[in-house]
Amino acid sequence: MGGVLTVKESNPAGYALFLKARYLGRLGTPEGWTQSVGLYQQALAIEPDYAAAWSGLSGSYISQTNKSYLPPLKGYAMARDAASRALIINPDFATAHAQLGLIADYHDRNPAAAAGHLQRALALDPSNPDILL
Repeated sequence: MGGVLTVKESNPAGYALFLKARYLGRLGTPEGWTQSVGLYQQALAIEPDYAAAWSGLSGSYISQTNKSYLPPLKGYAMARDAASRALIINPDFATAHAQLGLIADYHDRNPAAAAGHLQRALALDPSNPDILL
């Protein structure tokens, strides 16, 4: 499935960084998001084709932007770029589609585009709690 996270057999160090970044980002604090961004970037330096890390980075940028820790134009542009990179690597990565849907809704004010991305995310991974949220 597009959004299911699995152990990275090719690089355990990148996966460990990903897990720590994910945990810190989910704390919902400015410090947690900042640290998660750095850890996702470290994971991507090790493994540039890690779709889940690109998607996680996008999510951290969205959170920072939504809470006004990043300016909207810059924050959503970085989030869009990261989610798009995840989809270049894996066009069926559900959480990246969901993130593009959020950006289309929150920033672009384009409900049709948002619905398209969110419907695609749900079709790919209908039981993913992050997408359902």
